[in-house]
Amino acid sequence: MRRIWIFCLMTFLVIGVSLAQNTVLTHDVKGKVVDNYGQPVVGALVYVEGTELSTVTDVEGKFLLRGVPVSVEELTVEAIGLSKKQVKVDQPIQVGRRKRAKDVTSFVLSAGVGTNRFTAKGGSGLFAYELGMGVEFRMSRKWAFRPMLQFSHRGTEYRYNEKGYSYVETWKLNSIDVPLLYVNRHKVMRNGSIALSFGPVLSFGIGGNVVAMENGSEVFNGDPYDSYEGGEYGEVDCLLNPFQFGAMYGIGFEYKKCMLNFYGKNMCLSYADVYNHTQFSFDSAEHGWLMGVEFSYRF
Repeated sequence: MRRIWIFCLMTFLVIGVSLAQNTVLTHDVKGKVVDNYGQPVVGALVYVEGTELSTVTDVEGKFLLRGVPVSVEELTVEAIGLSKKQVKVDQPIQVGRRKRAKDVTSFVLSAGVGTNRFTAKGGSGLFAYELGMGVEFRMSRKWAFRPMLQFSHRGTEYRYNEKGYSYVETWKLNSIDVPLLYVNRHKVMRNGSIALSFGPVLSFGIGGNVVAMENGSEVFNGDPYDSYEGGEYGEVDCLLNPFQFGAMYGIGFEYKKCMLNFYGKNMCLSYADVYNHTQFSFDSAEHGWLMGVEFSYRF
């Protein structure tokens, strides 16, 4: 009988020690999650790594995490648009910088100069310039979308001389261009990046003139986008279609918000190559090729 009591006592002692070892002291942890501006972060996930203990912050950025073992020293915080961060249990929780609207969008002004020529028929280069404004939308640390609205002045000049005969034809075009550019930045120094840009361009001609000279005498002067009387050829319904399209590309260096960009712009030309004809056609070999340098600033 004595042995039975001793055995029962030992059993109870073993069970008691085991329960004591498996008992984990816990407590409730509460706090508030804010960004670098001190603004509350709503819907941030707060949890203990390796466990199922988790909660989310309310509209004031506050949270309550129940049943956290006292041995836990760190909490993990995650939120959309913010970096994942581990913080001490007894410290205020401040997570990575939250992007504001002004951080992801910028107003852009640009000005560029260069030379333009028409390629297929031997045109030589004329001075060109462009003035633009637009908006840049940052999509990531390296990528941005930059739609622009540009006033563009460009053109070309044809010359023909043979046996005392001289012919000069000068084209000067004004248009509104809409480049839809993607900008890819690669940081190379503090506050400095190499920027690659590319994208399609839509264009609408708004004026200009074409002047033809024979042996120093003017034989034609007209707007390439308007119908006019063509002398012995009769009425001509525009030399160029006002609607054009093409592509723009460039490489530049950006320091802080200022960018110096070397760029090119190729515009397909739709023209009427037959007098008294109202149909326009595109010639893959004939296009306007502009090369220049541009300065832009992001506000």
